[in-house]
Amino acid sequence: MRAYTLVSMTFPRDVCREIAKECTLFAVRSVSRAVTQIYEEALAPAGLKATQLSILVAAAARDGWTMSTLAGALHMDRTTLTRNAGPLRRKDLIRIGAGRDRRSSAVEITARGHAVLHRAYPLWRETQRRIISRLGRRRWTSLIGGLSDLMKAARA
Repeated sequence: MRAYTLVSMTFPRDVCREIAKECTLFAVRSVSRAVTQIYEEALAPAGLKATQLSILVAAAARDGWTMSTLAGALHMDRTTLTRNAGPLRRKDLIRIGAGRDRRSSAVEITARGHAVLHRAYPLWRETQRRIISRLGRRRWTSLIGGLSDLMKAARA
């Protein structure tokens, strides 16, 4: 086995500033964490985390999701979806059962899941209203369009 020696050297600060200022990933992840905190606080009275709301809404919006198709729709890998769906399953907000074939699992929202969405919706709606109000409708619409374009570019 070959031994490596770590050479002590600092990374250039101007390059760090460039990355912090210009990196798409850095900006999107920073904003994502900040916005997630806002929604996490808002949804806490309903007992939901922001990621859980996304899964519940998707499960309620369409019947017949498999774990794989739901993961794709939410732009998550299947492992991440399985980990995030675990607490929802344990709280009986979703059911994950056998799919159409032995290799797939079907995701279904439960009556309790629908009840939680009923509690969460006004909390989400008010948070959404506050964010749009702070940005202004035109800037918010532009932001959503820009994010959609970024998603398409990332998938290309």
